[in-house]
Amino acid sequence: MRRSPLAPARGPMRTEPFVVGVLAVLVALLAAFAVLALRQGSRDPSAEGPAPAPSAPGGGTEVPDDVLALLPHGAEELQAGAEVAAEFVAAYATTDPEESPAERMERLGTGLSDGFAARLEQTLAAPVAERGPEGAVRAEASVHGIRSVGETSVVFLVSAAEAGGGEPFQEYAATVAREEDRWLVYDVQFADAGDFGDGRAP
Repeated sequence: MRRSPLAPARGPMRTEPFVVGVLAVLVALLAAFAVLALRQGSRDPSAEGPAPAPSAPGGGTEVPDDVLALLPHGAEELQAGAEVAAEFVAAYATTDPEESPAERMERLGTGLSDGFAARLEQTLAAPVAERGPEGAVRAEASVHGIRSVGETSVVFLVSAAEAGGGEPFQEYAATVAREEDRWLVYDVQFADAGDFGDGRAP
């Protein structure tokens, strides 16, 4: 099979700086949601179950110290999922006009869910206009946020830019989900179009 000049390479990934910031945001959001939930429950006299937790001194509501423990995925798991999302987007955003759909599909790798791989193969066989630079583009990907977190899946927000320090040319929402001991890509969409995954998105 003929290989294009861009086929063997995958764009660089930048995920580590994002993880610390995203975890901090998640901790803050979960703390806020916990406070709102407890306060909402205390206003509903008909609610079943035990009485709301007592208020902390000063009128505040007690929130668990380790809010991160409430997340379904640990920091290392999120990091691994972010790397999978970034690696896929870097490959997906890398284009070569001389590359056939079969060659591009091969370059996108094997870390895809069966359903997404089938849909992607159909999409590449009947390509539509893509947003981004024209001609051959070697892309790099940078994960910069999380749209949502589910029990088994995470939707990461990923920027694609030309490798070598180019400006981002497209934002993607990439859904990855845990299957046994690894993350698989379940869907990718333009970020402004949303992302609902392969029945596994939150």
